[in-house]
Amino acid sequence: MKKDLLFLVIVFISYLFSPSIQIYAFNIKNVFFVIFIIAFINFVGNLLLKYFGAKSLILLGITGGIVSSTAVTLSMSSLVKENPGISKGALGAIASATWMRNLRVLLLVLIFNVLAIRKVAFYIFIPTFLFWILTIYFLRIKVEGKTEIPSETIIKEALFFGLIYIIVKTALKFLYSLFGNLGVYLTAFLTGFTDVDALTISLCTSNFPLEVIAKGIALAIFSNDLIKWAYTLLGGKDFAKETWKILILPNLPMLPLIIFH
Repeated sequence: MKKDLLFLVIVFISYLFSPSIQIYAFNIKNVFFVIFIIAFINFVGNLLLKYFGAKSLILLGITGGIVSSTAVTLSMSSLVKENPGISKGALGAIASATWMRNLRVLLLVLIFNVLAIRKVAFYIFIPTFLFWILTIYFLRIKVEGKTEIPSETIIKEALFFGLIYIIVKTALKFLYSLFGNLGVYLTAFLTGFTDVDALTISLCTSNFPLEVIAKGIALAIFSNDLIKWAYTLLGGKDFAKETWKILILPNLPMLPLIIFH
C-alpha cells in the first residue's frame, strides 16, 4: 500500500508540473493524468477489496464511472487476473461504471446542446436501462472474496494503460488522416476508442444536424464498449466471455436504430 501511495503522489506531482506539450496525437500532461486516474482507481479498488470485500467494487464502479468507465474496466480486469474469485464483483463494477458513463454523456449533451438530448436519449436509452438493471442485479446477488493485489501489479497496469493511451491516440490520428473523408461517423467511431466525453462535447458544439450529432455519440459509446471488452481479455478468456454479456449485448438494440432510423 505504501508503494502504491508513493507512486500516486509521484504521478500527481508529475502531472501538475509537466509541460503541456503536444507530440503528434497526444499531450504529455494528459498522459500523466491518464496514468494517475488508473493508478488512483486501482489503489482505491485494492483498498476496498482488502477491507470490505468484492461487493464494494460495485460501488467503486459507480463512483469511478463518473471519471472513466474505461479506467474502471481495465482496473477490474487487472484485479481479476490476480484473483479470479472476485470476478462477480468486478463484473458489477464494470456494469455500474458503464451505466454512469451513459448518464455522464446525457449530462454533457444537456449542458452543451439541450436540443439534442431527446435524439441522443432515443439511441442510448435501452442500453442505459439495461446497464442499470445489471447494476441492481450485481448489488443483490452474493459476491464474496477478499484479497490484496501486489503493489507491483497496480503500478505496472497504470503504466501499461498510459502506453496504450499513447499508441491508440497515435493510431487514431494516423487513420483519420487516411480516411477523414468518411466523415463524422467514422471519426466518432474511432474517437470512441479513447474518449467519449471529448467527442460528445465536440459534436454538441458543432453545427451538424441533431440526428448526425446523436448518431455520432451513439457510435462512440458502442466503440468505447468494444475497446473496453478487449481490455477485459487481460483478466482471462473466461472473464472476457462474461463481460461480453454485460458490455456488448446491452448495446445491440441500439445498432438497428443507428443503421435504419
